[in-house]
Amino acid sequence: MTSSTSGSNYSNIAVNDPNNPGLAISNYSVPHRFTGRVAYEAFWWGDNRTMITLFGSMNQGQPYSYVFSADDGDAFGDEVDFRHLLYVPDGPNDPNVVYDPAFNQQAFFDFIDKAV
Repeated sequence: MTSSTSGSNYSNIAVNDPNNPGLAISNYSVPHRFTGRVAYEAFWWGDNRTMITLFGSMNQGQPYSYVFSADDGDAFGDEVDFRHLLYVPDGPNDPNVVYDPAFNQQAFFDFIDKAV
């Protein structure tokens, strides 16, 4: 869930098929997360309880995915501005991809190499 309304939650997910999102890593999954809490409690002034708490958190990164959406919200005829997952081909000869003749493959794969 990324928002406070059902419409926003429905359209603010990164999926291939928004009607069948399948299993995925949670937006709130944080790898290599360490948290700690130390608390002290005492009654220094009669029956008035005093509490002192120290909390710390350390983590490495957040999960992310490359996504795209069409300016008119109709990338695949779904008429909703979904964030579609970007398919990253395994190379220039990937059989799942047909490149437009004007597409700069070298620049694309240079970008992918830097991102990884």
